Amino acid sequence: MDRLCSTELAIVVQDALWHVIPLGGVPLGAAGGDAGTGEPYFVGLQPFLYSGESIWIGLYRGSDNWRWSNGDDITYYNWSSNTQRDLFAVSINSEGSWDQSVSDDLNAFMCYKETSNISERYILMGSPMSWMSAQNYCRTHYTDFVSVQNETQNRNLTILARGLRFWIGLFNNPWKWSDGTNYTVNNWANGQPDNNGNIENCTMMHYPSGYWYDMPCDNKYKLICQVNSIIYV
Repeated sequence: MDRLCSTELAIVVQDALWHVIPLGGVPLGAAGGDAGTGEPYFVGLQPFLYSGESIWIGLYRGSDNWRWSNGDDITYYNWSSNTQRDLFAVSINSEGSWDQSVSDDLNAFMCYKETSNISERYILMGSPMSWMSAQNYCRTHYTDFVSVQNETQNRNLTILARGLRFWIGLFNNPWKWSDGTNYTVNNWANGQPDNNGNIENCTMMHYPSGYWYDMPCDNKYKLICQVNSIIYV
């Protein structure tokens, strides 16, 4: 019994699959630290970890969960025939079709302004931004990202964009914590999650940066578990 683990610490297991839950614990969830920074996750665990190591956390991909940024109901889609339909952010191409991509791609974007003047309702921003940065810009300076409710609106927005690809407010949020905690914050690395090969349904965290990467669930990494009682390890 080399070390006493309390509820403030966690168990570190060598080379486990994501679905292997040892000693009655659950993979580290949102309560395990500050998702905006890496360091709080590792307080008390440094003796077990080496720089550059990969660690499973309890975030996994569930069913697709498409939403509009402004909360509108989804009444219309116009997917491109060749788009990969299991990514996380949506843009409209020059032909008016919808493509999915990782949210760190840089595109022009379309904001929406709540006004009775139709000519001032949609604002195209030509400076490329990531999806999240664009969402923040639209919410700060206007009302929100644009949502698209029918074919006529989709055609008019495409004409307004004059051939530019642009972000719209549709996004996919399929991520769930294994302990049931709501997924409200994240610390994804640039370009992540990307669902490479359509098989990356679990989440690995890099030490000591704390950045997250989606990975195949049958990879083997160290596993940090939260525990609800004192356990000798």
